[in-house]
Amino acid sequence: MKHTACVLILAVALAPASATAQGKDKAQSATAQGKAKGKTKKGEPAGTSGPTTTQGAGSCSPDKTPPVIHSVSATPNVLWSPNHRMTPVSIRANVTDNCSAATWSVTSIASDEPVNGTGEGDTEPDWATTGAHGVNLRAERAGSGDGRIYTITITARDAAGNSAAATTTVSVPHSQKR
Repeated sequence: MKHTACVLILAVALAPASATAQGKDKAQSATAQGKAKGKTKKGEPAGTSGPTTTQGAGSCSPDKTPPVIHSVSATPNVLWSPNHRMTPVSIRANVTDNCSAATWSVTSIASDEPVNGTGEGDTEPDWATTGAHGVNLRAERAGSGDGRIYTITITARDAAGNSAAATTTVSVPHSQKR
């Protein structure tokens, strides 16, 4: 009976120690997750993001993983009225990397209509970049078409030189929906 009681006491004594260790692991994990969210600090440029995970020493060497582009959007994403004027458009992106801060910029703009097509004003250029996160787009479309769609491509890069690309669109509709 003494032997059984001793075993029970030992088991009870080990349980709290194990629970304490698990509690510390959970607290450390929560701390790492809090750091891993990559929240943007006030005043940090919109085109940069922090790392999304806390890595051990040397686990990112060599870093061969490209940044992740979670979202990219344009404001405004519809240009109306089609008055042939250049319109400023702001591009925003949510970009993270597993090892370092990632930066991004607009790398190309394309249109599904020709720059100088029929019935669209024959005014060029139809687009221009205005910085890493901004573009000017001409509010015009071919009168005989179904509307113009601009496709803006961004490229994100991390400190190791890995890159990823994503697109967003801005439209100039044929007619305004009511």
